[in-house]
Amino acid sequence: MTRTRVGVVLVLTALAGLLWWLARSKHEYGEQTVLNDLIPTTEQGRTSNVLGAAAKSKPIPRLPTNAQMELRQRAIEQANSEWRAPIDFYGKVVDDNNNPVPESTVHFAWNNLSGSRSRQATSDSEGLFFLKGGEGKHLAVQVSKEGYYASNRDETSFFYAGNDVNFVPNQADPILFHLRKKRSGEPLIRVSDRIQVPLTGDAVGLDLFTGKAVPPEQGTLLVRCLSDVQNKNASKRYDWELVIIARDGGVLETPDEFPFLAPETGYQSQYEIQMLASTENGWQSSVEKNIFIRLADGKFARIAFLFLPHNGVFRFDCFANPSGSRNLEFDSAAQPKPTTFE
Repeated sequence: MTRTRVGVVLVLTALAGLLWWLARSKHEYGEQTVLNDLIPTTEQGRTSNVLGAAAKSKPIPRLPTNAQMELRQRAIEQANSEWRAPIDFYGKVVDDNNNPVPESTVHFAWNNLSGSRSRQATSDSEGLFFLKGGEGKHLAVQVSKEGYYASNRDETSFFYAGNDVNFVPNQADPILFHLRKKRSGEPLIRVSDRIQVPLTGDAVGLDLFTGKAVPPEQGTLLVRCLSDVQNKNASKRYDWELVIIARDGGVLETPDEFPFLAPETGYQSQYEIQMLASTENGWQSSVEKNIFIRLADGKFARIAFLFLPHNGVFRFDCFANPSGSRNLEFDSAAQPKPTTFE
């Protein structure tokens, strides 16, 4: 056999082997993966060949199957359908005596596949308002009116899709929003600050007119905490207690969101919160309260506070009336917002 014939045989043999490998790879890994491996790549100026690609040690990934592609498409369609959920809403604005508040401004905001959307409405003579024709997963509602405080306790966030339980509008049972009319305020002394309370049970004094921590014998209030934070149980709970004492005065907790009129009676010499690690339900790692204070000289104050028993931080916002009046609503020139802590 001549050298020419030998060369032809070798070339045909190599070509047959290559065609066999291509057919086998296409069957096992899919056509696109094989074609990707046949595309030459450069590394340090050298071109890889088919045999080098076939000799890679890691397995060649398979293309998603039709079933996987179908599941993925269904997931996309489901997500998109949630953002197209219809949004209708019915609400009512009332005052602190549950009387309708007409001409309140209502701001709606929501998102959908097209982006952010918003709309405004005005409550009617019965305090009623509504939104129709919105589309999206979530709706935020804010109500306001000049000369009123808006409640921070009202629900303002509503999910129409994507949750285990979604909001369902009901025209016969509108969502209530509360406004409290601003009344005649007084020039109160306001101080907002924080003090550090030892976790050992030692008292620290607080001057309500300066907001500063002072020696116990000089404080308008005495604040004391005993916290066993170092000995948490398996549920990460621990024993702690907080005691607030008004020196020669009284303390009274109030559930009112707008505690603007101090009661004449009902005060106690000290106010106590106790949390036991053994408590199954209701144990708290922080407390946020509103309390009235009757001072030793018969004057009145109110204080909103947040206490963290794991580090002894006592944050407060205090309003004191130096005139002796029980009116604890701030002057109209500097109306406060209801205090919340983050």
